[in-house]
Amino acid sequence: MISQLINNISVSPDCSNIDTLPSLSFFLEGRQFTLEGKDYVIKSSDNKCQIGIRKSGVEKDLFVFGQPFFKKYPVYFNYDLKTISFLKPIPKEDA
Repeated sequence: MISQLINNISVSPDCSNIDTLPSLSFFLEGRQFTLEGKDYVIKSSDNKCQIGIRKSGVEKDLFVFGQPFFKKYPVYFNYDLKTISFLKPIPKEDA
């Protein structure tokens, strides 16, 4: 599934199409989490863009939420209650 997703999203190296990239939504415990192009595109120090979604390489059916997801939806770990909570989204400034 991730390979199909990556292969069907084309990020321009010059970053010109970030605003037209599709939104990606994930549903966890009945709650919707959405990433826009500006959330999942990584811009390098030399201003080149690439998709920030990768295959895990571990297991075929394993999906790992990585840096693009957690930069927008920070996680709060409560070790006493043994719970994990997602905090409110952090708006990303347009660069």
